[in-house]
Amino acid sequence: MCKKINFFTRDTLKNAQKALKLREKFLSFDELGRSLSYNPYSPRASHIDFARSTGTEIANKVAVISALQSDLNKIDGFDSKAVLVDFAPIYGEKLPPQDFFDILAQLRRYTQKLIIHSDIFLRPYQLLESVVYGSDCVLLDSSMKNLSEMHGFALRLGLLPIVQITNASELRRAIFAKAQLLYIAQNFSTLLPMVPNSKIILSDLDPKKNLDKKNSYGVDVFLIYL
Repeated sequence: MCKKINFFTRDTLKNAQKALKLREKFLSFDELGRSLSYNPYSPRASHIDFARSTGTEIANKVAVISALQSDLNKIDGFDSKAVLVDFAPIYGEKLPPQDFFDILAQLRRYTQKLIIHSDIFLRPYQLLESVVYGSDCVLLDSSMKNLSEMHGFALRLGLLPIVQITNASELRRAIFAKAQLLYIAQNFSTLLPMVPNSKIILSDLDPKKNLDKKNSYGVDVFLIYL
């Protein structure tokens, strides 16, 4: 599985936009919002769940799976605090079915791990959906024009937003949006010295390297691709 750096093709983005419009047509933003009063899945995550404890030399782990290749048994047997489900590959295939978010609800019932929803997030409507289906966190792309709006709305819903960055410009946008959790998806050694000490850092673990004290330097959580 490739790293979680989203360089979407035009067709992939078009499919994501079409799918979102169809869902909004079926159920309006207001109707979806009202359904939250009946929602049994309140978000559970807090910053402390991802911060490395004082004196701990090894970074925490998050299991990463594609929504196209979910294996609940593999997830449950993996020692991690959370699981990240990446829905972006779905849009590269075709328009997804209406029930394609069911995997989030299944995970919420099946495992105690925190659930991170990764997607091609475009509008606040999708954050409402994420809460309804049982997510605890969302992974937002710092390149989105409405990053501050999306980050703030996620917090109001109780979701814990994680912002993906790949360069100094995106880091500045993430800090301006008041992001506390940063996923450095590229140029880790260059960006890490620029990140304020108060931020919680997520990164990818090189599959050729071990999860040890040396490789955990500066990292609170490693993303491990199953």
